[in-house]
Amino acid sequence: MDALASGQLTLAEAVTLSEFDGDDEAIAELVDVAGTDRFAHDAARLRKDRERKQAALAAAQPYAERGFTVLLEFPSWRSVEHIALDRLWTPDGREAGEQHVTNPAHWAVVPYEEEVYLDAQGQVIDPDNIDWSTRGRPPPQKTATCTPTPSARKAGG
Repeated sequence: MDALASGQLTLAEAVTLSEFDGDDEAIAELVDVAGTDRFAHDAARLRKDRERKQAALAAAQPYAERGFTVLLEFPSWRSVEHIALDRLWTPDGREAGEQHVTNPAHWAVVPYEEEVYLDAQGQVIDPDNIDWSTRGRPPPQKTATCTPTPSARKAGG
């Protein structure tokens, strides 16, 4: 930790840097922003990136065990090494589908994160069905309404 000894890093920054031991890219990025307001933000982003990568690897593990190649990024659309399944056709001219994936050694998977919206019951909902103008407002309260009805008077009373 020459950067700590030379005063380039604070003790707190050095502790944060130690979290990324072995990740030379992350360390270099953090050293570049040491002493600035960006340090904490970049450290948080790098932690989140690491969590996402670990989650992607965990999600891809069953596929790797079956023999699929795991790619952590989508290949370029120009790639001739990795071609998306929806770009392939069968010999008789039909679009290829998952039923044509018979030998995992010939295929790759790309785990990815997708943002979805859930209703109060945890069901996925289409973002087009969300009224964004209500954001930040409390939900409408259910109220009971009473409609007065004429009272019947007892005769003689």
